[in-house]
This record gives sequence, C-alpha cells and structure tokens, in this order.
Amino acid sequence: MEALLLGLSTGTSCLVFCGPVILPYLLGEGISIRRSLVDISIFLGSRLIIYILLGLIAALVGQTFLQTEFFRNIITGSAYIVLSVALVIYAFLRIKPLCLLKNIHEIPVNQPDRRTMAVPLIGGLVTGLSLCPALLLAFTGAASEGSVLHSIVYFIFFFLGTTVYFLPLIFLGLIHGRNVIHIIGKFAAGIAGIFFFIKGLIMLINSLSA
Repeated sequence: MEALLLGLSTGTSCLVFCGPVILPYLLGEGISIRRSLVDISIFLGSRLIIYILLGLIAALVGQTFLQTEFFRNIITGSAYIVLSVALVIYAFLRIKPLCLLKNIHEIPVNQPDRRTMAVPLIGGLVTGLSLCPALLLAFTGAASEGSVLHSIVYFIFFFLGTTVYFLPLIFLGLIHGRNVIHIIGKFAAGIAGIFFFIKGLIMLINSLSA
C-alpha cells in the first residue's frame, strides 16, 4: 500500500509534464486503438523494467548499508522525514520537473513501425528514471524491505500506482482531465507525505530510545 500510494502521488507529474511530449507518438493521427494499446504496452513495459532494476539496486543497497536495525532506523527514518516534506512541497507548489523526453527528436507517426516503437520504448525508460521525491521515497522503502524479492515487489506496486494515470492515453483522455489529475495527485501526495513523515519520526524515536 505504501508503494501504491507513492505511485499515485508521482504519476500525475510525470503524465502532465512528459505525457504531452510522447502523446503524438502514442496516439498519432490515423493510429488505431489497437496500435495505441501496443505502444502504451511498450511504454509501460519499459517503465516496469526500470522499476524492477531499481528494486534490485535498492535491495543491494539495503543489504550493504542497512544491516543493523539501529542504522536502518536512523538512515531510513531521516530519509523518510526529509523526502516526505520534499514530496508535499513538490506536489503542492507545482514545481515543474525536468522532462528528459523533450530531448528526443520528433519522429513522424507515419514512419515504419520499428522507428515509431522506439519512442515509447525510450520514453518509458526515461520517465522511469525521473528523479523526484516519490521515487526516492520508494527507493528508500524498498531498500529497507530486507530482501531482493520484497524490494522488487515494492517497486512493482509503485509502478502500478503510476500506471493508473497512463492508461487513459489509449482513449485520448489526457488533456481534458488535467485538473482532475492534479487533484488526485495532490491528494495522494498529501497522504503519502504525512504517512512517511510519521513513519520516519517513529523510526528515529525508536532508534534513539533503544
């Protein structure tokens, strides 16, 4: 549930700022719903690969630096507090994230399939690596899970949370729902921020009182 909530809190920013950049490739004029579904699947599949790799890296980091409960509580608790505050500021002040997709050169949608499909593939990889407080919180949470499997599952649920915002792209529902997307994202970010701030504070108190 933690990871799912974090995904819901960050998916809105990624969609609003990076979605319009990749939208022409995913839903170009004359492209069918079936083709759009294929492109969205490639886009989301590449994001999932990135998140699984991040889960693996987080597990290795956790096993290397968070072996003892005291240090795990100190490091993870401090990270939770700092990043939860950053998450709320990031969401409510509408800080515009850097969209690396804007560096991708435009490819006309009527080009051969192999060239067109490269864009959602690269787009998914790039957006999956967008550094934001929610992703850093997810990395911290996954690192504290204690095992490779649990860390990867944590990131899979984070992926599922972000995916909710991308599925409407199949039906061209992105632009008209921007206000609703912002509201959902802010609501999720607010809940996640409060939750992780309290969780981090409890971890610090437990470590200092032990």
